[in-house]
Amino acid sequence: MEPRQVWSGMIPSADDGVELDSFVVGPPAGRGDPAQPIFVLAHPYGKMGGSRDLMIGTAVRLAQRGVTSVVFDMRGVGRSTGWSTLTHVSEVQDARGICRWLRVNAADAAGAGEGDVVDASASAALDGVVCRRDEEGRPLLAVLGSSAGSCVVGSAMDEPGVVAGVFSGYVFGWWASILFGSHFAAVKAAPQPKCFVQGSDDGFTTPDQLRQVARECAGTAELVFVDGVGHFELESPAWNDRVADVAIDFVRRSLDGKGGDGSQGSAAGDEDESGADGSGDEPDEEEGEAEGPAAA
Repeated sequence: MEPRQVWSGMIPSADDGVELDSFVVGPPAGRGDPAQPIFVLAHPYGKMGGSRDLMIGTAVRLAQRGVTSVVFDMRGVGRSTGWSTLTHVSEVQDARGICRWLRVNAADAAGAGEGDVVDASASAALDGVVCRRDEEGRPLLAVLGSSAGSCVVGSAMDEPGVVAGVFSGYVFGWWASILFGSHFAAVKAAPQPKCFVQGSDDGFTTPDQLRQVARECAGTAELVFVDGVGHFELESPAWNDRVADVAIDFVRRSLDGKGGDGSQGSAAGDEDESGADGSGDEPDEEEGEAEGPAAA
């Protein structure tokens, strides 16, 4: 499917008047995958140059596969107002604002609620979006973050309508915890299915550290390791398609009840993916390894 820009403009953060420069990317109007939620994409650390531009490739790939997503600059980045924070605690309100805006403006006619503040132009533009919805006609959402953006959306998974989370290069580990440790408890406690995509050579979080995190997670936590890839390499355009494809597959399996059962907070589907040239081509083979609390 040919991607299109569905809408662009400013979306309010949840509580403090900050405006977020955003756009919605999706397949042609009236087309798309009705089994998939709308994805909220959160970019890497703004204080190190992270911006929505780093998420455009992922958004395009999602749209090619029939999935709508929102890409936005967090506070203090690009044309978004406000100031970025070292720990990205305030940025969680940005993710919440995006989720709430979508639940109102991408709702179908039956889903419009009394008291909802609707952006008329946005609602009209989003009218043709095909996505998975709840019984009230409001869109269901999945969050997908890159690096520090994973911390931000992982801390917003308690927003109504969020059904899954995919985290590329989540910055666990001792050094990362100095800035982002306040986010760890929220993502671990979230009951929704979670998928962590990590380079095996990530300098912030080792595979063993991530496996331990997965054992501590509520619900299902699936691990996908990309062999021979480092933290910042995974953020590069070469891996956009792979991350998007993993996200689509994981969310579909999870919502259709075909993912790991997560009955004991296990890490289901620990996979190693490798492309010999680092280009993101399909690996020669994948290995699945299920882990449970007893392995901690």
